[in-house]
Amino acid sequence: MNHLPFLDSVLREAAARLPGSPGASTTKPGEPSQVVTAADHEIEELLTARISAAYPGYGILGEETGLHGENADAVWVLDPIDGTSNYAAGSPLFGIMAGLLVGGVPVAGGIALPALGEFYLAQRGEGAFRNGARFRAPTATGLGTALIAYGIDGDSEFAQEDFTIAAALATRCRGLRMANSCFDLVQVATGAYGASLNRATRIWDSVAPHVLLEEAGITYTDFAGAPIRYTPLTRAVDTNFTVCAAAPGLHAQLQHVIH
Repeated sequence: MNHLPFLDSVLREAAARLPGSPGASTTKPGEPSQVVTAADHEIEELLTARISAAYPGYGILGEETGLHGENADAVWVLDPIDGTSNYAAGSPLFGIMAGLLVGGVPVAGGIALPALGEFYLAQRGEGAFRNGARFRAPTATGLGTALIAYGIDGDSEFAQEDFTIAAALATRCRGLRMANSCFDLVQVATGAYGASLNRATRIWDSVAPHVLLEEAGITYTDFAGAPIRYTPLTRAVDTNFTVCAAAPGLHAQLQHVIH
């Protein structure tokens, strides 16, 4: 089944619906770095309604509303605004994401960057697309000429270790970047960045970019270099994932720096 037309349609509708001004924002209880706005809920409701109509019987996991249909083999995973802190602050470096898991494997995903007018889609075995045009990440030449994104949340329990790794990377690459959102991963997919690393990632942050980056030719693993698993889903919902996404030629070099 081709999921790309649906993803393109629903992400464009969601991007058009997203308010240009975020309005008031709050933080999630016990998570002071996790900002939420009314738009997060509005966009998730829209995505959920469209998926329920187009994919009856599929499960839906949304960042704001949780898991519905946990026994379904096929589950849509939604992040209505990835990078809400950026959105709430007026930064354009945020996105809307929807990814499809079948048997725990990411098989399709889409990322909209509404403020930039960019839409990225991918389906396993069918390639990656930017605004309808197929693309693939260029070959990386080495850490010394690469920009590397490293996401660190304000309340990260791994902050000190993150700073140590970031400092080691800064002396080996052309420069560090930090949008701390799907914007960073999209830059890796297109080849603008050589890699993106993040130690504090949830399932809704990972499913859509996972398939997009792999279809673009990027290696997408955890910090240990192992494949990321999303099963069982009931456990994955509460799991903190680490992500090391890099062009194949850089991934092994990054593993040496991390470890």
